[in-house]
Amino acid sequence: MDVYFEQFVSFYLDKISIEKCKYKNLRIISSPEYKNEIEIIAYILKKRNINLYFEETEIKNLSYCDLLNFKKCSKSLQKQSFFTDLVQEFELTQQKYEQIFLTTTDTVVGIGTFVNNSNLELLYSIKNREKNKKIIILLGNIEQANSFVDQEVFPKLYYSADKYWPGNTTLLLKSKNNNGKIGLRIPKQDELIKLLNNKGPAYVTSANISGKQPLNIQDAIKVFWQVKNIYNFGEGSGIPSTIINFEDKSIIRK
Repeated sequence: MDVYFEQFVSFYLDKISIEKCKYKNLRIISSPEYKNEIEIIAYILKKRNINLYFEETEIKNLSYCDLLNFKKCSKSLQKQSFFTDLVQEFELTQQKYEQIFLTTTDTVVGIGTFVNNSNLELLYSIKNREKNKKIIILLGNIEQANSFVDQEVFPKLYYSADKYWPGNTTLLLKSKNNNGKIGLRIPKQDELIKLLNNKGPAYVTSANISGKQPLNIQDAIKVFWQVKNIYNFGEGSGIPSTIINFEDKSIIRK
């Protein structure tokens, strides 16, 4: 099953909330014109353990649900398919999130936005993350850190970074312009490093709703169905990065 289909199904489930349906039996009307739509309906309903009965069934006295926008006794789907509007809404939403991406890393699956074309507001929103919680930046090389780190701190970082990077350690450093601390990391994932060198550093946080457990890439694709830019470089450790305060080397998170 391709990613587009999986994400549309997730969008569809959010949209129609089948779990609220009082019926447990649905009649599916066969029609070659709507073959793809019918396959989607069948897939979704089976996921919700709803019994499916096609038009030719001999079973009687069933309660049919008209939640799917066609009449109980209709012999064919209405000419104006409700899927037309749904697909348009789905694709417009994905366009809105064009600057957001999902990626596997050497640690947990991440969701992020490239710094030079970022949309942090959407990233915070899609994760339901509090605005006062900063998001770390993944780098492709040590030189990229110079854009974010205090001028006096960067030389110290430059000559000691190989103790930590590439690897699963996030360093908290004094940021430029006296703007508090900033978390930086170079991942130990060759393909991801190539991406970061090509497109530039990226704000990346774990791909999960804030407060929930990190997701694997398959589940992240479904939960964040709005995001169509997906980089799958293989499975990571599944363990969040260690966070170390660079100034005093204290461990903030193991």
